[in-house]
Amino acid sequence: MLFYCQMRWNHEGRISLDELWEIEEEETRHAEETLNSGYCIGLWKVAGQKRVIAVVDAESAEELDRSVFRLPMREYLEFEVIWPLRDYLGFAEDVQNRYRPTDAETPAATPSGDPVGIPTGNRPVNLLGNNGFGVNGSGR
Repeated sequence: MLFYCQMRWNHEGRISLDELWEIEEEETRHAEETLNSGYCIGLWKVAGQKRVIAVVDAESAEELDRSVFRLPMREYLEFEVIWPLRDYLGFAEDVQNRYRPTDAETPAATPSGDPVGIPTGNRPVNLLGNNGFGVNGSGR
């Protein structure tokens, strides 16, 4: 799954310029390895800003989360935006199909005829759990 990641360097007053250059040099080696491996699809430094943008091919959000905590600059990066990306041609196909589910995507039904996991009809559904509180939180 592709993820767009936007990071900002947040190092002011935390480390010296010499320390920053040392860590950044380690980060550039790490970036080159991830680009060569295909894990990082693209990496860009935003001109005139302390920002870096990456497109990463991670199997899951969990894998992405683990990988950002292994970055050499992890203590000095503020992740401003992380968005999952969708292939545009898949979107175009959904538009052409008007987002109607395919047979493979149609949810299975329970014996009552409800889609699995989706209660319908006039049966009461407790969305609050068994905490004893009503809709307004007062217990009434």
